[in-house]
Amino acid sequence: MSRTTLAYVVTLDGFTAIPGKDNIVIATFKENGYEVIVQKNDFKSGDLAVYVEYDTVLPQWPQFEFLRKRCYKEKYGGFLISAMKMGGVVSYGIAFALEQLKEVMDPSKMKPGMDLTETLKVASRDVLDENLQTLAALKQTKPRSFVKKLGYKLAHRFPRIAAVLMHKRKAYEYPIPKTDETRIENLPGVYENWKGATVDGTLKMDGSSVSISIANGDFYLMSRNNVLFKAPLKKLMKIEAKNLPLDKWLKKIDKLSWSAHFSAMPNVLMVCHRDKWIENISKMAQRMSAKSLTLQGELCGPGIQKNRMHLKELKWSVFNLTSDGRNYYNWSYINDRAFQFLNIHFVTVPRIYHGEFKWKDKAEIKAFANALKYEDGSLAEGVVFRKCDPFSNNYYCQPEKGMSNMASLKVISDEYVLKHKD
Repeated sequence: MSRTTLAYVVTLDGFTAIPGKDNIVIATFKENGYEVIVQKNDFKSGDLAVYVEYDTVLPQWPQFEFLRKRCYKEKYGGFLISAMKMGGVVSYGIAFALEQLKEVMDPSKMKPGMDLTETLKVASRDVLDENLQTLAALKQTKPRSFVKKLGYKLAHRFPRIAAVLMHKRKAYEYPIPKTDETRIENLPGVYENWKGATVDGTLKMDGSSVSISIANGDFYLMSRNNVLFKAPLKKLMKIEAKNLPLDKWLKKIDKLSWSAHFSAMPNVLMVCHRDKWIENISKMAQRMSAKSLTLQGELCGPGIQKNRMHLKELKWSVFNLTSDGRNYYNWSYINDRAFQFLNIHFVTVPRIYHGEFKWKDKAEIKAFANALKYEDGSLAEGVVFRKCDPFSNNYYCQPEKGMSNMASLKVISDEYVLKHKD
């Protein structure tokens, strides 16, 4: 399932007893590889159910009120669905019997795989977190024009409406595929399909997705879901040539796009200035003779995701490069040719594996992910695998059925999820 599909109809496939628990069991489904704790007598094999993925938020509807004590989070204004561990098994998400939701949908019309994300108003925790971070940054800004001051006052008065409007406004501008890998649980056939294939395994960094792009003469700075900043590249390069300190640079940038401070977190702009992203991507495009160029990466460090990697300063690591429609450049090409050979001052995410896809089942690949650590010894979020093109040393394969935008998947560490579920 796509990451935008957060709730959908599934078919109960089987049940496993939990030692010492008489009233609950572990359920599995035909449509995905997740295991979910359910009440023993609520389902039988072959039944249809509604599955809601973990790290999502359900609205405050009567049908979900039983979740209030365990799941309600005031900052989200709803019920956070997290992973949990019981009897040595990690339960991901929640399953509802069709009858439980008959007041908001018609059980007789349900079919396996049907997307119910919009019907049930399920929200992604990541999107909500980004909106909250945007609003927090907004409160620290000092707009100079009357129009901006009015916009900021309205956002302070109606923060939730402002967050929605910001998201909708920028959705039309987003120029590239969003950075999101498919979870391995949604690809149950991958162990057979990828058997013997050559893959790259890169460490999943615990931060926020940030991308930069040059397209049609403009420079874009983007989060996972929004265009944070867009301005003509030529004008930006004139500003870059002045080598201004951060405060003066921000004033110049702010004049080119009203959204520079409104929706961008200050730390993103700070790193853009410090590491000369605009100058470097422009230089890189020239040396590659590229009319359009996009770098997608993860920004980690203080002030982001509680800095779980314990970095002393902000660091942006690139994991994807797209040039003139040539997508899916692999790790070796990006690191060795695009950055080192061209003398471009960017870094890639750490590659921790290159070789044959050798894992036979979920248990084996989860054990690999669970053992991963960051440099400081803390639990790593997981690993991202990408399938290398057998006919070219420079590219990854095109996406396969069920995958988002390339032949890739992510394996999240169970231990990491349980430790940081709140």
